[in-house]
Amino acid sequence: MASESDKVTVALDATIVADVRRVVDPSVESDAAAVERALNAYMLGRLVDTTQACSDLAAADAEHMAYDEVHAQRRKGRDDAPHDPTGPPPPVSASELVRALRERNAPRRAEVLRRVASLRRLAERLRKAAG
Repeated sequence: MASESDKVTVALDATIVADVRRVVDPSVESDAAAVERALNAYMLGRLVDTTQACSDLAAADAEHMAYDEVHAQRRKGRDDAPHDPTGPPPPVSASELVRALRERNAPRRAEVLRRVASLRRLAERLRKAAG
């Protein structure tokens, strides 16, 4: 089994990779990044399913809690972000819009990656505790 720092190469059928790119996001830079994003989403979904199976919380209650948490994080992000009415002019091309959105979302992406790593550590602890 590979450690967290090891890189693993997997051969995939081109059709699968094309399907992943369509579902994940066609603008993702590489096939590897698209497959990694899809695999992370799948693993997080499995973690949620496993956690729900071990919980006495009803699915509707869990969904409500998740929505509340998402909205709280969004409010926190808006409250933390300084408001600059003299900000940059709006993008005039698609490439400028993409660049502006990437710059704007960089802190959010870093936070998501941090949380994914935290969820992975939690999943590993749960696997060890169950095994």
